[in-house]
Amino acid sequence: MRRVDRMVIAGLFAFFLGLCMQAAEQGERTRPFTPFHYAYTTEQLRAQFSEETMQRAAAALAEIRAVNARGPWSPTWESLDKHQAPEWLRDAKLGVIVNWSLAAVPSWDKKSRKAMYPDAYGSLMYDLESHARYHARLWGDNFQYDDFFPLFTAENYDPEAMAALLQSAGARYVVPLCKHHDGVAWWDSAWTRRSFVQMGPHRDLLTPLVEAVRRRGMKVGLYYTYEEYANVTLGDDGKIYARIWPVQDHKPATLQPLTDSNRRRVSGSIPVRNYFDDYLAPLVKELIDRYDPDGLWMDGEWCATPETLHSRELAAYLYNRAHGRKEVCVNDRFGIDTRNHHGDVFMNEFYTGRMLDHTWEAFRGLSNSFAYNHEDTEASMISPRELVHLFADTISHNGNLNLIIGPDRTGKISELQVERLKALGSWISINAEAVYGSRTLPPYTEGSVCYTRSKDGRFAYAICTRWPGRRLVLHGVRAQAGTEIHLLGVAAPLTWQQNNTHLFITLPTSLQEQSSRPCEYAWVVKIPIGKQ
Repeated sequence: MRRVDRMVIAGLFAFFLGLCMQAAEQGERTRPFTPFHYAYTTEQLRAQFSEETMQRAAAALAEIRAVNARGPWSPTWESLDKHQAPEWLRDAKLGVIVNWSLAAVPSWDKKSRKAMYPDAYGSLMYDLESHARYHARLWGDNFQYDDFFPLFTAENYDPEAMAALLQSAGARYVVPLCKHHDGVAWWDSAWTRRSFVQMGPHRDLLTPLVEAVRRRGMKVGLYYTYEEYANVTLGDDGKIYARIWPVQDHKPATLQPLTDSNRRRVSGSIPVRNYFDDYLAPLVKELIDRYDPDGLWMDGEWCATPETLHSRELAAYLYNRAHGRKEVCVNDRFGIDTRNHHGDVFMNEFYTGRMLDHTWEAFRGLSNSFAYNHEDTEASMISPRELVHLFADTISHNGNLNLIIGPDRTGKISELQVERLKALGSWISINAEAVYGSRTLPPYTEGSVCYTRSKDGRFAYAICTRWPGRRLVLHGVRAQAGTEIHLLGVAAPLTWQQNNTHLFITLPTSLQEQSSRPCEYAWVVKIPIGKQ
């Protein structure tokens, strides 16, 4: 198809989506539509690919086990728990998760939910009455999840520009969520035809982003979900069944007869006998082999054991392939009841706790949504000031901040998100030495001050989330005699005095006006403390 034809089609889709949104606002039903049908039916996929896929899967599992048998890392807790978070991860402080899926087309979740998951639309539109009503009003009664594929155009997706933006935001690692619960792979996987290469934009969205990120010196993690809202499996009776996992129920998937409606939730999925053995584990192995990630971020693990998920085997496989070559990591989502117990980095959604004795991440969206939400406004987003303060508090308590951004269906990142990324990046650029490679310093916080220290222990950094006025008084640190104290971004040293209990630092008149300060939102005082 010529480029001009694609542009015309993309324009028509954009016009159609606008009409749908307008109809929803007016409470009207939408027009008739043509249901999406992939080039192969599920039955044709079975006939052409199922047996060969399951044979290759058995070989892939055998290879995983052979590598683990030869390597120093075994798929046991005793072995895996000895693995430590890489130095690069502890030094990085800021990562970005790119959460992009077919759900970027409807891009909606109910506002009354405390944490909103527009990326779960592919399940919630079937499982929650509020979402079913919304969906029927906006898209029509017979509009199934896969009918969104023609509207996911990715026409504005620019991996180079995205990588440049994330680098300017101060990110040291980027984690594409390259297979969400809707089962759509960003890349051309050998284990499924349910991908954006086969459907929607017909493009590999993952490889160019991985390459662009690495060219800029950032690390690459790969985020994938174990469970999927809908897939297909071969029953003991030889029939094809829809494997349905309602995320709201927090229960294992169930098998249902394949119908005209649910088959438009599983387009491109190849029927296999065992979802985890014949599909999921080989697919994750493919990600490791093809992209050589610096880390794996697992999710969707809460309904199955590590044995079922092969999660320990896959973690050991990653470790063994990287052994002696580079440092890698995995997160803590191995299976039922494994969070905050195993893994190199513990993940903390929307800041529900801190962990001073283990590497951890606070991960959250720039609003209460975990992905692009077309209803986000300035009022629903975290402000730049709040974002900088959250970041300071996180790094002062041994954590990294892993921000979630969500492109829209065209691949564009909204200006609301861009503004916040740039604000954080601007602040970090002035205060980088208090951020990258920093370590904790008790008492961690003191009033409106967050502490970090240099890795060599020679300097303390007092991050003031409120301008201290003419004098900053600190109880938590003692300055080394005969040294200079500085406000980062200002060349002239500050005047200071120390007694047995307090450190008094004078801020000159020239800095009392905001316009004369080196940055906004928080200010960092560098204090030589010697090795303590």
